[in-house]
Amino acid sequence: MATPKKTKAEQTAEIPWEELVKLKANNPEDMKKLRSYVNLLRQGYNRRIAEFKRKGIYSYAADAAKKSKVKNIPVSRLVKGMSPSRARNTLLSEFAKYQQFFQAKTSNIVGIREVNAEQDKRIFKDSTTRSTMTDDERETFWSLFEEFNSNAGITKTAYMTSSRIQQYIAEAQFSGGLDSAEGTENADEEDAKFAEKFGIERKYLDYDPIAESRLYNLYLAEFRMRKAEIEEQLGKVESDASDSPVFRGRRNY
Repeated sequence: MATPKKTKAEQTAEIPWEELVKLKANNPEDMKKLRSYVNLLRQGYNRRIAEFKRKGIYSYAADAAKKSKVKNIPVSRLVKGMSPSRARNTLLSEFAKYQQFFQAKTSNIVGIREVNAEQDKRIFKDSTTRSTMTDDERETFWSLFEEFNSNAGITKTAYMTSSRIQQYIAEAQFSGGLDSAEGTENADEEDAKFAEKFGIERKYLDYDPIAESRLYNLYLAEFRMRKAEIEEQLGKVESDASDSPVFRGRRNY
């Protein structure tokens, strides 16, 4: 299959940063060029966002751009009343945010579908009841992932790689209502004994799994990862399990 032709916005996003910083605030031609770059990126960004909304597809890159507080307003308004130096810095900042969006794999439909398929295959490989997430579930999943990484109350270790965090968040997010009552009871009893033996706090018990599901799921994922890390150190699981199953025969989603 032929590689799709890059849009003007995608081409602009590939301009090396070293070239951009050479543009001078006191040079009208340089500033005109920088304004043009940011306008092209903004237009391309808005077209992508409109496409995602039209097709009802969640984009992690678009969500990240929003959280980066991209201004997304016409350049004329963006730098209105600013000194040349401040205008240059503002435009460079906006360029960087748009550039990060376009360089992300999930900034286009093809990339989103590829990433989603890879993620679903990894997360649901041991499931017999489901093989993918809905867009709403995926948006919640990535929101939990971001919150896990930024939550100061979560004890992070080198064991908690991005892949592992994703796996354990998925386990926490999709386990509710999918285990048998007996399986849940046995898992809780096992976790309680393990926590007591190794002095691990089960913070998730402080939160209601329904009313406070976000925090419950985050702290459940943290506990399960710390538990797995200790088990690995004790030789109960194989080492270097970056792609190992999370569900250990208990979860079935």
